[in-house]
Amino acid sequence: TRDRIRAVMAYAEAANAQHTPASAEARHWFRRARTKLSAFLRNPSWTLRRAGDGDDAFALTARAIAYHRLADKTRALAEVERLVSRHPKDAYYAELKAQILLESREPARAAAAYRRAVALAPDEPLIRAGLGRALLALGTARANQEALSVLSRAAAQDHADPSLLRDLSVAYSRAGQNAMASLATAERYALLGKPRDALLHAKRARDGLPEGSGAWRRADDLARMLERRLSDR
Repeated sequence: TRDRIRAVMAYAEAANAQHTPASAEARHWFRRARTKLSAFLRNPSWTLRRAGDGDDAFALTARAIAYHRLADKTRALAEVERLVSRHPKDAYYAELKAQILLESREPARAAAAYRRAVALAPDEPLIRAGLGRALLALGTARANQEALSVLSRAAAQDHADPSLLRDLSVAYSRAGQNAMASLATAERYALLGKPRDALLHAKRARDGLPEGSGAWRRADDLARMLERRLSDR
């Protein structure tokens, strides 16, 4: 998510450099992205000083993240609960609450928060992927089964997220679908620019999948493409 936030900021800064007028909505989302990224990357003490006693959504977001990074779960949740209560239809504030809960090792509460976020933004694969990650953290047979379904749908929406593909591989592995786990791993390594590792797993996937199936063709296409790339080096 931090890479995506950086991408949004880079786009906005490029538009500004070209003197492209930004709408009020664009400025709002840029400020939200900048606030979130800054809070995750800067020293929490700096963030808390900067946010001060501010009572708007930006200050609440910054303090929630800063306290979370200081492992002060009570204060982090207090800030994010205020945020969510004021903006009950904002999926991204619900997602932030879910992330804090998940990273605080409360997967059941995190899953509930992610469900709320998914309901608010059903077409946002990053949020759906978060729900899948929380379900994997629960680790029960039922949660693992649901995680596979959730993560498969998220991957269908966005197949270019290495973290999502990592979690999808885990879900396939827990379901005993090792060839599909290898395919997800191969695709993840390909995205990460690791062709040798990607080729190894693509071949494993191809060997374990029914020949001619859609998944087999994906593995075969990926393996062939990687072999050509490596032979050209």
